[in-house]
Amino acid sequence: MSTSKTGHALSSHDVVLVLKGFYADVNVFGASSHSGGRTIVICLAERDISSFVMKESAGHESIATTQGIVGVGGHQIRNATDF
Repeated sequence: MSTSKTGHALSSHDVVLVLKGFYADVNVFGASSHSGGRTIVICLAERDISSFVMKESAGHESIATTQGIVGVGGHQIRNATDF
């Protein structure tokens, strides 16, 4: 659980507000509290990291959640046919 500077626990809503403020500070609009996590999962997929490792890294309970983010990239199809 995250805590504030005063040592009090942050709620999930507090975290959303902090991230929204961060994104606004760097002129990123339309991003959500989940945007960073999706970006990390996609970057791992582009490096051909196992979806099971991605699942654990993202903290997803279901592999289906992780796979729903990733999909199949063109580089994966090319790599699969380069034997």
